[in-house]
Amino acid sequence: MKLLRMKTFCLGCLFLTGATGQVFADYESAVLADGPIGYWRMNESGVDIAANLGSNGIEGEYFGGQHVPAESFTLVDGRQVNLGAGNLGFQVGEDIDEYMQVIDPIMSDLGEFTMSAWINPDIRDGNRIGLMGQNDVIEFGFISPNQIQMWTPSGQVLNYAIDPVNEIPEGTWFHLATVGTGRNINLYLNGEPVVEAAGPPLYGQSNFPFNIGGGGVYDVTGNQFTGSIDEVAVFTTALSDAQLSAHVAAAQNPNGDYAATVLADGPLGYWGFNDAGDAAINQGTGGASLNGEYVGTEPAAPGANESFPGVKGTNGIFGEAPDDGYVTIDSSILSGLGEFSLTGFVKPGFIENNRVGLFGQNDALEFGFISPTTIQMWTPGGGAVNFDIIDEVPEDEWVHLAAIGDGFEIRIYIDGEEVAIGGSEVVEPTPVDSYGFSDFPFNVGGGGVFDGSGNQFTGIIDEVAVWDKALTGAQIKAHFEAALVGGGVEGDFNGDGQLTATDIDLLTAAVGSGDVAFDLTGDGQVNEADRSRWVNELKSTYFGDANLDGEFSSADFVAVFTAGEYEDAVAGNSTWAEGDWNGDGDFTSGDFVAAFSAGGYEIGPRGGVAAVPEPQSSLVIGLAGLSMLALRRRR
Repeated sequence: MKLLRMKTFCLGCLFLTGATGQVFADYESAVLADGPIGYWRMNESGVDIAANLGSNGIEGEYFGGQHVPAESFTLVDGRQVNLGAGNLGFQVGEDIDEYMQVIDPIMSDLGEFTMSAWINPDIRDGNRIGLMGQNDVIEFGFISPNQIQMWTPSGQVLNYAIDPVNEIPEGTWFHLATVGTGRNINLYLNGEPVVEAAGPPLYGQSNFPFNIGGGGVYDVTGNQFTGSIDEVAVFTTALSDAQLSAHVAAAQNPNGDYAATVLADGPLGYWGFNDAGDAAINQGTGGASLNGEYVGTEPAAPGANESFPGVKGTNGIFGEAPDDGYVTIDSSILSGLGEFSLTGFVKPGFIENNRVGLFGQNDALEFGFISPTTIQMWTPGGGAVNFDIIDEVPEDEWVHLAAIGDGFEIRIYIDGEEVAIGGSEVVEPTPVDSYGFSDFPFNVGGGGVFDGSGNQFTGIIDEVAVWDKALTGAQIKAHFEAALVGGGVEGDFNGDGQLTATDIDLLTAAVGSGDVAFDLTGDGQVNEADRSRWVNELKSTYFGDANLDGEFSSADFVAVFTAGEYEDAVAGNSTWAEGDWNGDGDFTSGDFVAAFSAGGYEIGPRGGVAAVPEPQSSLVIGLAGLSMLALRRRR
């Protein structure tokens, strides 16, 4: 098991880094890193031409169809996918002959190939339904309503009967890829290989165009698909299992955000331990009623982002002395559960005692080191499972741990991979009624996990989460992979790789929403502190810098008064570039108060040599003049 996990971990590294070691910030960058000849994102609404981001530059042409929102969605196994703000998919099939076409026969005379796309099928009630391909060469689609076929003219055909409910239900997005290696043809669903067939060394030649969604895939014309297609990519190489898994992983975790990935799965409790006060704030669905209390510790230890850049919070909790260094949640949240999931990051110190608690609830669900070399997940109602860690959980190194009970079996995961399975034998289809009941609190790091008190852990714990349901192995893996990814620019909320006024406007709009994707301080909230960090630290500028050139100067006043929205009595119509610096949606005198209180006017770029500011009287006169100019223009 040790060798298997080490191999898988290295593959996980490959999933998220290319040959040059770069980290994939999103799905697009993962695809482009592998050198497609064609990559059509299909984000062009209202035009006929589909831009190609691939190396051959051959554009596509839309015939009918329409573009629909496809920013984010949930896979059938519960994983969350985000393809970026404003992303569109290409919907076809409401009328006959709706498709996208690349006029060149790009699939001819290939010795290897890969085709991939995101697919969302509507009603599947026909045969020979084309998804993408080139007639008489490489034809890919639904040969019947519940069977995917990859056909080549050599007589080598791959057929795969799908589960229309649990695998590819109608109205649900999934990732589909096919690969020809010159020896085999392979099919992948949601980044995982599902079937393989023998294939020819060459895949044929024809002069037909490459079509997507219809227009002729299995035949010269027709083969109309009904549904949406997005992100079609074509490679003249055979991508590996790791590369295709990397594509899907990057789509799940754009810009690497562990917290967002965890919260998308709806935990009751999620404690990031980045709090400024005495309470360990719960970001999960249980709300403030599940806030914890720091006992003999505080969130000051270096957190899991030491090793996992996708973890945005910088702190964890440190335990050392007996009963002095843990977090307690005064609620018996693990009582009476028929399913459960526990996850968190652990950096153990020297473990020398037995019954060392990580997180759990005495007499209900107990998770920790039952001995210095053995992790145990124990329950009174569903048995226990032990795992001999050997070198799997080394001293002073961060690992991701998870324990899952689905009513039938208990599983332990380390760094996204299942390492142990056990528990009491339960005969399906009747699961356990409950894994256990107790009135003890839920504790993290000590305070009583295996017993009523004590069980002190020595080391650091971070990002603990609890669910009253069993997460899938794919979800646990997605959490771990989100932690690995640190790509993208922090504070870049629209995914364009830059910090612009659009980003601060998006952050301002999210204030008070609780959307952790905008939580830049790691405290589980979206508030003025996040706006301040974006302006002062990430953008390294000042409130008042309307044009975001790094300085707050008279040029910014010219810009905002030219926009003409100063006290215009139109509620909520102003942006950062138009003078809304305090985040209330309008450009008023309150914005000047916010800007001048920050003290950045005419002192140059942040971190540069400070200049002596002009007397305030001349500044006020200047502002008055600009205000009169703005009023005159409005009249």
